[in-house]
Amino acid sequence: MKNMNSKVLSLIENAVVSAVDRLVKDNFGKSVNDLNLQVNPENGEFQIYDDSENRLGKIVIFDWISKDENEDEFNEQVAATLKGIVTNLSAKGVFNKSCFVKPLSIYLTDDDFVIIEELLFLGDDEVVRVDDPLLKDLSADLGDFLKKLLSDMK
Repeated sequence: MKNMNSKVLSLIENAVVSAVDRLVKDNFGKSVNDLNLQVNPENGEFQIYDDSENRLGKIVIFDWISKDENEDEFNEQVAATLKGIVTNLSAKGVFNKSCFVKPLSIYLTDDDFVIIEELLFLGDDEVVRVDDPLLKDLSADLGDFLKKLLSDMK
């Protein structure tokens, strides 16, 4: 996959904004907790779905058509690009619409809506997220603690 030029990034950003606008317009009072973004490397389709699997938008990104690239590498590069875009849109307040209920997650998913990677998580003041950095060494720390605790019992 080539590096994304600003025109392509703008096209993707506009597709997400249009999907959010469509969601706000056609929502009928329904709450949305998740957005699912999908990319098909065979035809370059970029699709946006709500948490009920209703398609909100679709465009073709020709730079994402990939015949010879490893799927994991492709998903990694797409996820990095989309993370930057949705983070930028979040900073602009795009996801602060009444149709979104927090916590709101935006995922990169496959065509069966299996999560490949979480791109953005927006919580509220009542939600505390236990994330990988917090849990990273928990097992080792717990093992050390138990070892010290049980050493007194020998």
